[in-house]
Amino acid sequence: NDRVALVKFSNGLSSPNQVEVVMPSNWVSTDNNHNGTLDIIEAINSLTELGWTALYDGTGKGIETLSQEPAPKAVVVFTDGEENDSGVYTINTVIQKAQNEGTPLFTIGLGIDPQNLKDMATATGGNYHYAPNAQDMAAIYNSIAQNLRSQYTIGYTTHNPAFDGTTRTVTVASGGASGSGVYVVNHRPDITLDSATLALSAQSQQPNTDLTVAGFITDNDAYSRSQTVTATLYYKTVSAAAYTSVPLTLPSVPTNNRYAFSGTIPAAAVQEPGVLYYLHATDGVQEIFSPFNYGTLPHSIPVLNRAPTIVHTPITSSMRNQAVPISAEVTDPDSGGSINQVLLYYRIHDPNQNTPYFSIGMTSVNGVQYSATIPADNVTVSGVDYFISAWDNYLVRSDKGSATSPYFIGIGAANIVTDIVPPANCSPFLSFTATMSVQ
Repeated sequence: NDRVALVKFSNGLSSPNQVEVVMPSNWVSTDNNHNGTLDIIEAINSLTELGWTALYDGTGKGIETLSQEPAPKAVVVFTDGEENDSGVYTINTVIQKAQNEGTPLFTIGLGIDPQNLKDMATATGGNYHYAPNAQDMAAIYNSIAQNLRSQYTIGYTTHNPAFDGTTRTVTVASGGASGSGVYVVNHRPDITLDSATLALSAQSQQPNTDLTVAGFITDNDAYSRSQTVTATLYYKTVSAAAYTSVPLTLPSVPTNNRYAFSGTIPAAAVQEPGVLYYLHATDGVQEIFSPFNYGTLPHSIPVLNRAPTIVHTPITSSMRNQAVPISAEVTDPDSGGSINQVLLYYRIHDPNQNTPYFSIGMTSVNGVQYSATIPADNVTVSGVDYFISAWDNYLVRSDKGSATSPYFIGIGAANIVTDIVPPANCSPFLSFTATMSVQ
């Protein structure tokens, strides 16, 4: 029940096609041509020695072949020559790639004993083996197999959920023994729309006209870790049932860790009353959507129709455990138009991650002034995020604030005045009024 892939590496920089996947990841027992010889054996028997040693490129390619495989998994690297011809990976980037993919490297020096093989294994949670001759290989492979079959996966909830690129140390103790490991938290990509794209949502667009969605994807460590950043634009008309996806072309080398992108919503999709769209980006480890709650509130662009107008004075401060009333003036600027729905979205503020919003309908007594209240149990010392969304009768939406840039309410201490009534047998002079500050 094992799966296996085979990668060969000889010339790398001078002849890149000599670093290649000879057999993609497949079941060990596969015999596609039914000749009685397993495919992996046939692949091994087809190899010939070509000279030079693109060790890092071959190892990186091996890690790539296992990117979709579940744990436990490992790359076993053996060579009788030292690194001298890699053009894609370095020892640092191949180690980072293995760490990011959760793939330990087990390295074998066949008649050689270089330090880089030891470093690759140690840094990724594998082991290094020295094999003086080919006869030692079977015992080494059996040892590696036993190591992999004896592994446990332990999960834990970190006290620091930020994807900030920091190095974390974890120590596990059991039965009087303990061990520590180090991992690096991968930076999560971030999507920023440019001003021209943001302006599309602020004014009515003409139908049957191409619309350009552009901006930047920022990833502070993707390029240095040899991660590939990809992005996709999803769009549809308001009335359509499903989104259409378009891959975005990104530069291979970022500028100051930023990848510029530009995509087109074609004219055929730009129809009255509006267009909805969202974006997705990933570096192969972390992913992000814009907006992050794209399933309920994607970006909205009105077409031959003006979105509702929201006038609101932001609430910037309140007291802990006290409900916060929110009001806004909402109108439809189109002649004959009407407001279909106004919602207030709110959540407890968390600077480290995007948590879901609660929503509540805002009610109106005159069709213009709308109000709702953030419940007291969501008003904590962490603060409150909120924004307002309104839809017209064509289901075109506008926002005041947004899910990614909400208004923030800072929360202060609430002063609670308590009258303490003394028992009947207590002297009158013990009666007093106390004021305490709740933090």
